Amino acid sequence: MWITSALLSLAWAVSAAAQDDDVRRCEQYRESNPDLVLQYCSSAIQSGHLSATQLDSVLNTRGLAFLMKSDFEHAIQDFDQAVRLAPDDAEAHDNLGVAFMGKGDADGAIKEYQEALHIRPDYAEAHYNLGNVLELKGNLDAAIQQYREALRIKSDYAAAHDSLGAAVMEKGDLDASILEFRGALHVDPDFANAHYNLGTALARKGDLDAAIREFREALRVPHPEAFGLQPRLAATHSNLGNALMEKGDLDAAVSEFREALRIRPDYAEAHYNLGTGLLRKGALDAAISEFRETLRINPDFPHAHDNLAAALEGQGDLDGSIRELREALRITPDDAVTHYNLGFTLGEKGETDGAIKEYRETSHLDPKNPNAHYKLGLILDHRGDIDGAIAEYRKAIDLNPSDPESHYRLGRVLQDRGDVDAAVRELQKASALDRANTTYSNAVEKLRQQMQH
Repeated sequence: MWITSALLSLAWAVSAAAQDDDVRRCEQYRESNPDLVLQYCSSAIQSGHLSATQLDSVLNTRGLAFLMKSDFEHAIQDFDQAVRLAPDDAEAHDNLGVAFMGKGDADGAIKEYQEALHIRPDYAEAHYNLGNVLELKGNLDAAIQQYREALRIKSDYAAAHDSLGAAVMEKGDLDASILEFRGALHVDPDFANAHYNLGTALARKGDLDAAIREFREALRVPHPEAFGLQPRLAATHSNLGNALMEKGDLDAAVSEFREALRIRPDYAEAHYNLGTGLLRKGALDAAISEFRETLRINPDFPHAHDNLAAALEGQGDLDGSIRELREALRITPDDAVTHYNLGFTLGEKGETDGAIKEYRETSHLDPKNPNAHYKLGLILDHRGDIDGAIAEYRKAIDLNPSDPESHYRLGRVLQDRGDVDAAVRELQKASALDRANTTYSNAVEKLRQQMQH
């Protein structure tokens, strides 16, 4: 989860008894001006006249101001001093956990959240924050348990609904995630992060129109607490672009990708998405430039290597395409699609031994891929390996009986072998599947004429 989301659950410790002017002003500006908070809180602390209760309150308030400025080291110092003064202050332990998270110390954060919950088991914000760190550590089941507990205690906790939705979406339960995101938006209709996540879930379900509406809504109502980081704003434009691209609106998609990059120029995924949009538009030079920029930022982005290979192949640079495909396989050696594409490109270059190897590897990794068998059958057919070609064409047909070309190729090779009856059956199937293709119908007619003679 984003650190900004965790900040939603900070507890502002205020001492109602504080009379000192610096203390009053320290608390007065706590939610609006962290610089003034630091000024007045520091002055109050340096006075040396605060009671232990006042000092605990002011340390918490100043620590929160440090958090708002992402000064996690000083925030930790203040919260640590606060918990030493008041070991049973659950809010101070929770705040210290958030500061540890900001610094990247997940284990330290977990310890403090658990201490806060030991002191106050019904502390919804601490359950939520503990869920955040557990999710970051990859323990989704435990995180979900904490989010659910936070919602049991505080059913109108929008951030907990949102985070629970994100966690169950990560586990693949899109319907449950959508319910949670809608629950968050029922509590807070202007919760931009929930609109963003709901759009993502809807896009994964294939409801692109609804996804586009949610992404646009997220951009309309940005929340500084949950949405202030530029990466999430850029991601919303990028995801909106992806949905538009899937709908076929390439110009609008490219515009969104460019906006994402205006906000965050080093956003590798947006460069990749922009390259993909440009590739689909046929702008090969521009697409290649974007894919190369993607790989400059993230050299181990396998799909960028794949799409760069496609663009280079489109320009006729087969050697360059092969290099990129091999680089993609260095990163993801078990990617069946990349093996297939490499086989295709090697075949285009005339390196049929290499193509055969890649098609066989494709079939090994993806046994239900009919295209690899079909392409392998073509190569064996051209080599004169009739039995091998027949076997591959039959496998392709078993996996995809409605492909007329596989039936046609099988019919022709059966004809070459002299099995005329079987050849006629296959050619007739091809013609029946694609009646508009005169090649198939002419082949049937020609073979019948030969049989009559």
